[in-house]
Amino acid sequence: MTGYLLDTSVLIALVDPAHVLHGTVAAAIDAMDSDDLQYVSAVSIGEIRTGVASVQSIHGRTPTHASQVLAAAQARTLLSINTQVAITYGDLKAAMVSTFMPKASRNKPPAHLEDWIDHATGKRLGINENDLWICAQGFERDLHVLTCDGDFARVQTAEPRLALSVLRVI
Repeated sequence: MTGYLLDTSVLIALVDPAHVLHGTVAAAIDAMDSDDLQYVSAVSIGEIRTGVASVQSIHGRTPTHASQVLAAAQARTLLSINTQVAITYGDLKAAMVSTFMPKASRNKPPAHLEDWIDHATGKRLGINENDLWICAQGFERDLHVLTCDGDFARVQTAEPRLALSVLRVI
């Protein structure tokens, strides 16, 4: 039995038949054993709500597939943030600092991961705080994180023990 933590991107691709990764995600979910466990982070619920509320506020309509994405999330066991996850988050963020932060910037790194610059490429790090929280939940609970977002791979570079699959078009 394996436990999977499904990222928001997986839920979105799963319910939208027109999504470029719909078939890949559906196949990955279908390939899971019947006794495998599927979890969703409370962070994903927040991301879904942000998307829905933003589209409603800006465009005055509910986004296509919003209720299906929320239903897909709620059909799985919801994981909340606890003290141990917060400690794991801190450890993962520290691993990101030691892996990607130039030595000259380590004493006072930018406050947000999104603003960090990869010292090898000179480009932004490309991972956001929410993704790091989701990785922390998966890592702390020994779950396999399933995502469509390639930026999660940066966390695995910093912490190779993170069980992670980034789904791509086959």
